[in-house]
Amino acid sequence: ESVIIYIGGSNLSSTMPTIGVGEPDVPMPSALGTMNGTWRLDKLRGKPSMRGYLETMGVPELAIEAHEKGEEDHETIHTIEFSDSHFKIKKQSRVTDMGLDLKLGEECLANLPGDRVKTTIATTENPGQQVKIVSRMPTMNGMANVVDTKTLQREGNLL
Repeated sequence: ESVIIYIGGSNLSSTMPTIGVGEPDVPMPSALGTMNGTWRLDKLRGKPSMRGYLETMGVPELAIEAHEKGEEDHETIHTIEFSDSHFKIKKQSRVTDMGLDLKLGEECLANLPGDRVKTTIATTENPGQQVKIVSRMPTMNGMANVVDTKTLQREGNLL
């Protein structure tokens, strides 16, 4: 039985969820578990793409195509730590090495080039199994509002 994290049309998959960070994968016979662990982007389920986000950020078409090729040709790995108070994710691929560490319910401010400020807030109604991250930032195309929802689900059953 597989468990996936559904991310707005994309899926991260793991054979079984992990019990905790740094611990080996342990099957959870009757429970769904949590997002904690390392997940591989399952490219066979849907067509994941950063195109819309990159276009909003004003990235040139040639760079977007190069990004998509890199994502298509190489694995994308997400490492997630999720507690009752924090959500932390590290995304690594050939073209991306980024991390995010947020205290749930607390707005985080980040200074961007050109005296711009990005605000991000993560909230959850089900710690360990669902998170909603809302980011707001000025771009060359105006103000961008990005909503990223991640939900842990059993194959075919949205919780």
